[in-house]
Amino acid sequence: MSVQEPWGATPAELVMRRERLGLSQTELGKLLAVGDRAVRRWEKADREMSEPPELRLVELEEQFETAVDSITGVLIELPISERLIVTYRTDAALRAVHPGHVWPASMLRAIAWEAAARVPFASVAFAPEPPDDEPSEHNCTKWAVPTPTGLVCASCGTTVPDSERAA
Repeated sequence: MSVQEPWGATPAELVMRRERLGLSQTELGKLLAVGDRAVRRWEKADREMSEPPELRLVELEEQFETAVDSITGVLIELPISERLIVTYRTDAALRAVHPGHVWPASMLRAIAWEAAARVPFASVAFAPEPPDDEPSEHNCTKWAVPTPTGLVCASCGTTVPDSERAA
């Protein structure tokens, strides 16, 4: 699927693109390295996007689509009873398992929903919330699904090669 370039996008199109990514104005501003005020101005047509944020938005949409395609490709190969995508209810729950992840949990939920919508009988569930007093280690293999080349984390799309798989 080709991602439309933002040049000439209307404020309504910018809002819908942001919402498709599952992002608030503040979250999109952080990911584009601008303030949420700039995003608000673009969406109200008070100001046009400059080229660097436009290019970062296109890149972000391409990464979103790649993650959806990756998860969809894994799910479609699974038996119907195993077509489950586990995602995170909150940023805190996400960071407990993936401390360095730059995308907010809302974007991962949007990715999970989009992937589930493309695969018959796929469903989405929240990962259990980690206990507040117990630090978690980064462990993509906890929610990963097997592929011919290794495991793919159903939450972030990270591939964990068989050689790195936890014993």
